[in-house]
Amino acid sequence: MQKKTIDIDKILESKAPKLNRWLPRFAANYLKKIVHQDELNDIFCRAQELEGKDFTSFIIKELGITFSVLGEDKLTESKHTTYISNHPLGGMDGIILLDLLSHKCGETIAPVNDLLMYIDKMRSLFIPVNKFGSQSRENAMTLDRFMQSDTNVLFFPAGKVSRKQANGDIRDEKWHKTFVSKSREYQRDIVPIYFDGECSKFFYNLAYYRTKIGLPNIEMLYLADEMFKHRGKHFNIYIGERITHEELPEKSDKEWTEFAYNQIYNLKAKQ
Repeated sequence: MQKKTIDIDKILESKAPKLNRWLPRFAANYLKKIVHQDELNDIFCRAQELEGKDFTSFIIKELGITFSVLGEDKLTESKHTTYISNHPLGGMDGIILLDLLSHKCGETIAPVNDLLMYIDKMRSLFIPVNKFGSQSRENAMTLDRFMQSDTNVLFFPAGKVSRKQANGDIRDEKWHKTFVSKSREYQRDIVPIYFDGECSKFFYNLAYYRTKIGLPNIEMLYLADEMFKHRGKHFNIYIGERITHEELPEKSDKEWTEFAYNQIYNLKAKQ
């Protein structure tokens, strides 16, 4: 019997035992459908010898996704560098950027929701983040250890997928300044990246209306479904100018966070 890499029943039992006890079976089955449990497990099975950047390359090829890098000359073999990006896709952009940076710049990892640690083939590319659980202190120490090391770290400072704004633009919401404070503390250069892409209208409409009625972030359950909707698409990635660690004392963490946010969203216009 094929081992399940993604097992919704076990995840619910582990992360939400109270919910799992009363959740109707049809609801659990629907959840398995929208996260593409069977399709993902089939991919994991066929890539059973691959992990890390080899696995991300396999996923990209499997979904027929292509991408162009504008300003690629700014990406060189590097160590101890912080990369930051907007987060328009909430999943596929992370896979593509980790693949790009790992192959082009050297060992690169990203802080992610600890639920993604269930994807063991990508575990070597992740730093778990659990803001509300008992492991939060341990995870914070792990992040510090990697920031102090030579490993490159990719941050999505918004912490969640971009949303459609009132003017129709797809943009991140407020950025957290951790990438600046940690880069300052450990003397890391910062390289901004703009990923040009968007999710489906269904995703943005769901996000809009659930916010209106005060529901929790249920659209995140559809991010795997969004990933499969990107099948066969081409994306453009824009690389910005490096902010050296020597420059960081010139502005506060808040000022650098706002500067980097604006810089990223101007990258496409400058190309």
